[in-house]
Amino acid sequence: MKKTKTMVEGPLGFKTTEETARYLESLIKKLPKDKAYSYRKKNLEAEAQFEAGERASVDVITTDTVDHEKEVVLPDGLNLETYRKNPIVLYQHDDHKPIGKSLWIKGVLNGLKSKTLYANRPADYQGDFLPDLVFALVQQSILRGRSIGFIPLVIDQPSPEQIKARPDWANANVIISKSELFEYSVVSIPCNEDALQQVVSKGLKASALAALGLTVKGKTTPAKPRIDADKLALEMLERIAIDPDAVARQVLDLLRNRGRV
Repeated sequence: MKKTKTMVEGPLGFKTTEETARYLESLIKKLPKDKAYSYRKKNLEAEAQFEAGERASVDVITTDTVDHEKEVVLPDGLNLETYRKNPIVLYQHDDHKPIGKSLWIKGVLNGLKSKTLYANRPADYQGDFLPDLVFALVQQSILRGRSIGFIPLVIDQPSPEQIKARPDWANANVIISKSELFEYSVVSIPCNEDALQQVVSKGLKASALAALGLTVKGKTTPAKPRIDADKLALEMLERIAIDPDAVARQVLDLLRNRGRV
């Protein structure tokens, strides 16, 4: 029986065999940096297809490289079925800090890529809205890291055959060949150094950036100072000389005039 070749998304954005994809990747690396960048940029822009006003980014959320914990999580071994039913995106892996959802998630040459949609502030929401801040920092390429939350199902040490095929795996303590994805996060420091944001939309309005005190078209607008109501009340009371006996007399006079006392 003829073995079916695995099809992956190549570096130029179309489906091809893994062998061909790796060959194309090697050719791109040999190009002058400006041309290689042009190829990749054109591919990313075509892939993103951001809608007007959309708050979104396209991100590599994991790859098959050795991470900082000396682990390799095989992207092909990640089960995505459960995640697609509830495609949540968190901030710093905190399940109390949801910031958006994944619009799509798919395998690429050596990892997983996803389009992240950041939540819009509800019209009647009061106080700080975390997705606003996170998306503003994503737009400025400050929060570029991505990281997956998963449950490992099959864990092995790298075999001699695997190390021969991937010499960089010699530094790995374990290979996680099967796992279950349940979330991914925008993080400050990714465990996998290759799990990074690629492109981002321009969907955050200038007014929202200004409210956060962040740069808008090259200018920095200071955030409006918050009013401390308790502090303001104390300051007002300190400015007013209050005579408790005089107040009591005024209240009694008012009640008498109304015939209640």
